[in-house]
Amino acid sequence: MSHLLAVSIGPVQEFIAAARRTGDLQGGSKLLVDIARCAAGAVEDGGGRLIFPADTQSDGPNKILAKVDADPAAHAQTAREAAVKHLAERCSACERQRIPTLDPDLAKSQIDGFLEFYAAWVPLKDDYKSARERVERLLAGRKALRDFQQPDSRPGRPKSPLDPSRDPVMMEPGQLSRPPWRLKKHEGLDAVSLLKRWLGGQTKVPSTSLMAVRSIENLARQNAPDAMAELDARARELEADLGDLFFPERTANVLEDSGLTQDSPEFRAALEQIENLRRTVLHKLGTHACPAYYAILVADGDKMGALLSGIPDVDEHRELSKVLGGFAGKVRRTVTNDHSGHLVYCGGDDVVALLPVNQALACARALAGAFQTDMAPYRGKAAIEHGTPGGTLSVGIAIVHHLDSLQVSVERARAAESAAKENRRNSLAVALHTRGGAPLTVVDSWMDEGAIAQWDEWIKAFRAGLSHGFPYELQRLAREWEGTGIGVDRLKAEAERILKRKEGPEQTLPDFEHTRQWKQFADKLVICRFLAAMPMAATSEAANA
Repeated sequence: MSHLLAVSIGPVQEFIAAARRTGDLQGGSKLLVDIARCAAGAVEDGGGRLIFPADTQSDGPNKILAKVDADPAAHAQTAREAAVKHLAERCSACERQRIPTLDPDLAKSQIDGFLEFYAAWVPLKDDYKSARERVERLLAGRKALRDFQQPDSRPGRPKSPLDPSRDPVMMEPGQLSRPPWRLKKHEGLDAVSLLKRWLGGQTKVPSTSLMAVRSIENLARQNAPDAMAELDARARELEADLGDLFFPERTANVLEDSGLTQDSPEFRAALEQIENLRRTVLHKLGTHACPAYYAILVADGDKMGALLSGIPDVDEHRELSKVLGGFAGKVRRTVTNDHSGHLVYCGGDDVVALLPVNQALACARALAGAFQTDMAPYRGKAAIEHGTPGGTLSVGIAIVHHLDSLQVSVERARAAESAAKENRRNSLAVALHTRGGAPLTVVDSWMDEGAIAQWDEWIKAFRAGLSHGFPYELQRLAREWEGTGIGVDRLKAEAERILKRKEGPEQTLPDFEHTRQWKQFADKLVICRFLAAMPMAATSEAANA
């Protein structure tokens, strides 16, 4: 008898987000993707027919759905063994890097207790839809019965900064200061975090500083190619990335990491050379400082369960899986090629990416549009049965400082995505977290084309000279009028009076029914004013011409 087998592999979000460096994000993502691919491959090699993902070639999600004809328990066990084997192989390769004073027993214990592997299966007869819904319920129930294991500990050791629930596996801290480890003097990592750090160091991952620099990088390469080439060369010599050399506080740290002391002539000469090159670039761009902010984008498909409920058979579900695999390829091209970003993770409809601030909104629009187009053939069937289409994309963008805690910044992006979900889904949420002001989050539905268009409209207005003080006066006005019972028509009239007194291009204020909408609009203008201070994005093609 055939069975429908469902497998879930984790942890995912909290594991990826536990990061001090962008390489940690990438290393965690790569590890999970490769483990899931190995598990799916084991099911397929054992005679199972993959449904989701449709194949093992693309970066797959952490979930597997397959039709199996043999013993489903044996298939699940084979998949788990393949996942554990891959994890063990990666750990062995990491240990061969001659990590000093490693505690092998603690490392093995932590690795053995890391992987979360859950499986459920049901007989598959004629009604695929009912079987899929039942196996999903069983899998959700199994995941709710979590295995709580007390991690081994070594009293007296400081906790791992990436995962405070685990102790470092180095018996003496401060042993791994050079790349790819880059640990501080009194710092150590647990075995899983050490593996993430090593995997993240195998590929070139832009730092948060470089992602901030990318808002001007293409323009800089067009206008100051010689200075940029020299900065590239210095970055290679110092085993740093370009972003470290655009911020004085980071440059000094990089020079110290290279072995130079601050009171040495070599340190002062190198610092002066880099400072002169940086000034040359910024002068060519007409600015005195590099933008210090970048964006983290988190996106997730809406009501995908409802969408799947409209699919009657295995073949059509496989077709949808292929479409989602194709969307993952589009995400990579859109983020990396079109918007100078870096894709951290894409598991079908689940996306995490780093982006330059001046590219984030355009990237979000492109991803949402592509996803809706790809899901259109399936959305109608779900709408007929559930009264809601599903198959749309909620996107959260957090604008954060390049020196802020990366883990906190990722949490802020996920909070923005949650805000988009709470706005009846199919929405964009933009959260601004500056170091000198209160955090702001603005949410717009993708279906409200006027609200989405306001972003570009008002960014252009501020670039054209609209007073930077207007958003703050509008914020104050909306706060003062909230709860007074005064009609919104009078609030708009007062806002228009204030706007007319300001310098800059003429702008038409929208109509709103509630004071809270004026508050959100004022917050949006504050974010637009912030974004307007960023240079307009230049294409990478122009920079390389």
